[in-house]
Formats: sequence, C-alpha cells, structure tokens
Amino acid sequence: MEDKHGEEMSLVQLYEDVHMRKDGSFIEGTQAQDFLEDAKAKADILAINDGSKSPKEVENEVFKPLMYGGEPPKRPK
Repeated sequence: MEDKHGEEMSLVQLYEDVHMRKDGSFIEGTQAQDFLEDAKAKADILAINDGSKSPKEVENEVFKPLMYGGEPPKRPK
C-alpha cells in the first residue's frame, strides 16, 4: 500500500484501504465503516487537543486501543 500511495500510511488509512471496495463502498457484513468513523472522530479530537503530533501519529495512537480493546494481543492478528 505504501508503494501505491508513495508514502508511509497510518494504520487507520491502511485499514480503510483494505476494507473498502474500489468504488468507495464498504464490504458488507463487516463493522469496518463504524470502526473507521469512530477512529477518525477520536483522531480529530486528539489532534485538536495535541497539535504537536502529525496526523499519522495521531491516527496510529488511536487505532491500537480501538482495534485491540485497550489490551494489545499476545500474538499479532
């Protein structure tokens, strides 16, 4: 994905690229759209409160607790 976009992507951007179809719709039967909306909303709030971080850093910081429920997995998923 990084080769496609020409830069390192945040985890939220990567998740979005993986779970969206080429036409911009989400894959049925998944909670991807809800997860992304929640992640982007929390990233926006965090970015407003802490302007010292880049958008990519903010999205990565928000992604992990949302994805893993606050507890990192013992083995990668």
